[in-house]
Amino acid sequence: LMKKILCIVAIVLILAILIPVCLIAGSIDGRGEPTGEVLIVLGTTVNGTEPSPMLRQRLDAALEYLNTYPDARCIVTGGKGDGENLSEAQCMYNYLTAAGIDPGRITMEDQATSTMENLRYSMEFLEPNAQIAIVSNEFHLYRAGQMARQLGLSPALIPASTEYPILLASYTLREILAVWKFHLFGG
Repeated sequence: LMKKILCIVAIVLILAILIPVCLIAGSIDGRGEPTGEVLIVLGTTVNGTEPSPMLRQRLDAALEYLNTYPDARCIVTGGKGDGENLSEAQCMYNYLTAAGIDPGRITMEDQATSTMENLRYSMEFLEPNAQIAIVSNEFHLYRAGQMARQLGLSPALIPASTEYPILLASYTLREILAVWKFHLFGG
């Protein structure tokens, strides 16, 4: 009996890991066809006044997108967290404008403290039926896309590659828990 119980527990644990890993993996290359209308760049950590490596990767993906679609508008989103000398939105604005993006193309949403707030607050800057794309690190795209759909959006998902394998592995493990939390308790 104990062997059967341990076997069942092992199967449940394996499935609890494999299901979100498959969902996450299904979005790592992005989804949907971008239209070039509005790009939402999800915030993450700022180190003082400089973007963290993951934020820089998101910004580099945003730069590529904005250069590909020169008429696209961009919403940078994220408030000011502990240890940050300016909001994530301001840091992203500074980075993109320093790279040559016209400031008139960028809208800052600087109050959000979570992915759901990033999306919800960004909606205030969208025209009805606006076609959007969301950029985030590849491990985060599945959940960000699900949250956007929960809010009635149908985004294209644009991956920002996480350059350090150890960060990708640790954040993917964290994201497994976040996916379960999202599906069990909502956004």
